[in-house]
Amino acid sequence: HHYHQTAFLNLLLFENAKPVFSDLAQNGIPVILFKGSALIQEIYSHSAVRPCADIDMLVTRDAMPDVKNTFFRHGFKYPDDLLDESFYYQNHFHIPFRKNLKMGSILVEAHWNLMDKYLLKGTNLLEILKRKRVLNFEGIPLYALSNEDELIYIALHALKHGYMNPWIAAHPENLSFFFEPAAENKLMWFLDLKKLITTCY
Repeated sequence: HHYHQTAFLNLLLFENAKPVFSDLAQNGIPVILFKGSALIQEIYSHSAVRPCADIDMLVTRDAMPDVKNTFFRHGFKYPDDLLDESFYYQNHFHIPFRKNLKMGSILVEAHWNLMDKYLLKGTNLLEILKRKRVLNFEGIPLYALSNEDELIYIALHALKHGYMNPWIAAHPENLSFFFEPAAENKLMWFLDLKKLITTCY
């Protein structure tokens, strides 16, 4: 049941994102996919074995106005509970785009950095962009992070969530956060790391 459900949901997600990515590629805007949607293309045998709640993409901050207009043109919009747009550009590192469908909704997060500037101040995005690799996403020529950058990113992503978050561990008064849904450490992330290491090294 879960295998077929994952296959259907990923197909729905990818098929609705493809026109956006195709337009961006045709307009000369490099799109880097990372996490689940990129790993499915390269290290997993089939999209049905790796769930994706959303698609994570990385573009330069300068490209965000064109990215936003392209998403809106294809029926995406900001989620209803989104804070003021300017807040995200000033204090965050990505913004979500949602498309509502009859059977639910899909989400794509457009990043202009990989980590919050307050958590990881040393990210050299220009160097990361230089190391990007060509990725064939459902027939569309996009890009992926280098294997090394993907490995480091997934490890840091797991580190900042839940019981592996060093800030939470250093502040016992906040231990109740461990029981919040946002604190969930997913076994899937550790499997991503294992498959990356065994496949690429």
